[in-house]
Amino acid sequence: MGIYDREYAAAPKPRSGLSVTVWLIIINSVVFLATNTPILDGLGLPAFRAFEWFTPTPGRVTEARNQWYLYAKGGTMGPASPADTRRYGKFVSRAMVDADHPTEVRGQAVYEVSPAPYTLGYFSTYMGFRRFEVWRLITFQFLHAGWMHIIFNMLGLWMLGRPVEENLGGKKYLAFYLMCGICGGLMYLLLNGLGAIVQAMGWPRIPFLLFEDTATPLVGASAGVFGVIMACAYLMPNEVMQWIFPPIAMRMRTFAYVYVAIAAVSLLIGTSNAGGEAAHIGGAIAGYFFIRNSHLLRDFFDVFGDSRKSSGAKGKKAIFRMSDAEKDAEFQKRVDAVLEKSHKQGLASLTKKDKDLLAEATDRERQRSR
Repeated sequence: MGIYDREYAAAPKPRSGLSVTVWLIIINSVVFLATNTPILDGLGLPAFRAFEWFTPTPGRVTEARNQWYLYAKGGTMGPASPADTRRYGKFVSRAMVDADHPTEVRGQAVYEVSPAPYTLGYFSTYMGFRRFEVWRLITFQFLHAGWMHIIFNMLGLWMLGRPVEENLGGKKYLAFYLMCGICGGLMYLLLNGLGAIVQAMGWPRIPFLLFEDTATPLVGASAGVFGVIMACAYLMPNEVMQWIFPPIAMRMRTFAYVYVAIAAVSLLIGTSNAGGEAAHIGGAIAGYFFIRNSHLLRDFFDVFGDSRKSSGAKGKKAIFRMSDAEKDAEFQKRVDAVLEKSHKQGLASLTKKDKDLLAEATDRERQRSR
């Protein structure tokens, strides 16, 4: 029996059920509908996103619990009704009073009324660093700010996610996608945190840093999608595709690097979406790295070595002492192991040594068939 006659060496059979890419699109869409349409309005589930705190004088302060006020830039606008505290997009505030003298107002806490999933899931420097709510590095990837935001992200995921998933396999692809999103959030955290420090110290502004409020939310799947774009640039760099935006035909590698360059320039000049561009760059860097080192997605401790590598000198010496038949059997076992790994984990899991082994096995098969 030739090596390519074996069941696991054949082309992977189509999997039953939905792919990981399709599940990601479904989850993103359901969450978007729950947070950006009136579906939840009648369920009494609004929540308050901490927008900004004003405490103009030092001392022990606490938030007054007895009255909400409508808030607009510059100050309060009178008491808020119960309906105002349930209307998404409204800004409301409550007084911050002296903890020891509740009648002394020391400032005010300002909130934006938002759907509960959004409030519990968005990421910000304040929530991620000061409150250490680390789950937000995952949940922010499933939230979107508007229809165009989710449409473009899901369209990109649908077009580019499937070839990456086929190469990595479902589990590693999911880990790859989420890790790119996490790295996007961490890049945003780093640049926004450094920007806050520079601003607090009164230093001149530094290019590439983010100087927006640390409570500003970050949402969207874009960081993960940028990681997928970089993976496609590596897996099929010369694939020519017709893009919707820009509406031209372009090689995959060119498209990927152009998009990353646009994100970098946008971050440099400080556009209105500079925070999103920081996340895009973080996701792209992660995608570039992990598609070339995808074994790290399977075993974290591979950072100390590569568990895919075959045995060392001792194994070679043992094979040297074998008979020719034993050598052939041992060689076949190694080939079988590589083929099974390729079938289960995708081609990206193979090292150069694994690929050389398969090439040698192919040469042997050709010589036998002559």
